[in-house]
Amino acid sequence: MKNYFEQKLCRAFGWLLLIGVTCLTGCQTADQADSGDMASVEISGHTEAQIQQATAKAFLANGYQQADSQTFEKQGSSWDTVAYNGWSLDAVWIKVKTSVTEMETAKYALACNAFLVTDRHEVIMEQEQKLSVSHRSECKKILDQAKAALDSPRATGTP
Repeated sequence: MKNYFEQKLCRAFGWLLLIGVTCLTGCQTADQADSGDMASVEISGHTEAQIQQATAKAFLANGYQQADSQTFEKQGSSWDTVAYNGWSLDAVWIKVKTSVTEMETAKYALACNAFLVTDRHEVIMEQEQKLSVSHRSECKKILDQAKAALDSPRATGTP
């Protein structure tokens, strides 16, 4: 009787594991760039400079610091530090690198990738690790904010 129960339990666990893996691998969203970026949006009717300016405003409004024209950083959460830096108390940083790529005339793809940075500003020790999905929703939200700012009537100068 005990062996039968163990078999049923193992079989049920196996099915749950299979279903979980299937759901996780089958849940790709259509808004990811074909190039493999973490998140992206398409923007039409604006210049590359306007897109970069709106992107910077969106990242700054979400607590990021601007490292260069297309790179933004912020200190990771306590959870990020524990998850990625182990027992070290040194904070980790999240670095987001954006790119603006012209797809066709006056149509651009604004994309980003997030990286985890340990030992920030330590010349020899600093390490970047590309994040796969852990900050995807935040990056997508910020890109959507940049696009919305550009699509608002105030951005185009119409009343």
